[in-house]
Amino acid sequence: VDNLFVFHIIFSSYKVPAPQIRKALFIGIVGAVLIRLVFFFALAELLQVFQWARVPFGALLIWSGIETARADDEDEESDLEDSRLVRLLRACLGSRIHSGYDEDGHGLFMFSVDGRLQVTMLFVVVTCLELSDVLFAVDSVTAKVAQIPNQYLALSSCMLAMFGLRSAFFIISDLIHLFSMLKYGLCVILVFIGIELILAPWIQLASSTVCVMILSVFMVSILGSIGLQAKLLRTSSADGKA
Repeated sequence: VDNLFVFHIIFSSYKVPAPQIRKALFIGIVGAVLIRLVFFFALAELLQVFQWARVPFGALLIWSGIETARADDEDEESDLEDSRLVRLLRACLGSRIHSGYDEDGHGLFMFSVDGRLQVTMLFVVVTCLELSDVLFAVDSVTAKVAQIPNQYLALSSCMLAMFGLRSAFFIISDLIHLFSMLKYGLCVILVFIGIELILAPWIQLASSTVCVMILSVFMVSILGSIGLQAKLLRTSSADGKA
């Protein structure tokens, strides 16, 4: 479930066109499945390699949650060219990066007018999805191996859960657009996930605890959105009568 909220932030940050979200999700989930396959077969060595990344990635999630809460609607309409990552990639790759999306072919790569091969922003988005999922794979694979001794059952259950992410993402995305306060609930969840990642070596939370926390934030955000909409409706009705 953690993946879904981070995926939503990535798609929102890079303003991915709706038709291309499906392709990015498909590639991202296939990559996530392959990452987990590798982790299951080389668990001990890989877990040691990626342990150090918990703190910076957790801090990034906390920062993303706070920045998302502070962002207003005008920020969401800002030019993609102003993105820090786009400016960094342009400094590194120069003309090899196209700061936009291939609207025709929905491809990861495209050719410029002068025939140069360029990577599109969809490639950048998919790369972000895969890099973020590596850290979540560490936690999920570790939990699976600890809870399910049978490697076949642990691997197959993990794969089935991953293939359900695509449908679950669109449900959560629609809910966030439907209920205005869910944006802030998402921020709380991102901060919680970041803190959980940083403290994971010392504090282990049960999956049920994490699930209850996320559902509680969702319910409070939805109820708050309904209450806010009702208040605005009463205010507009009163103004109309006046």
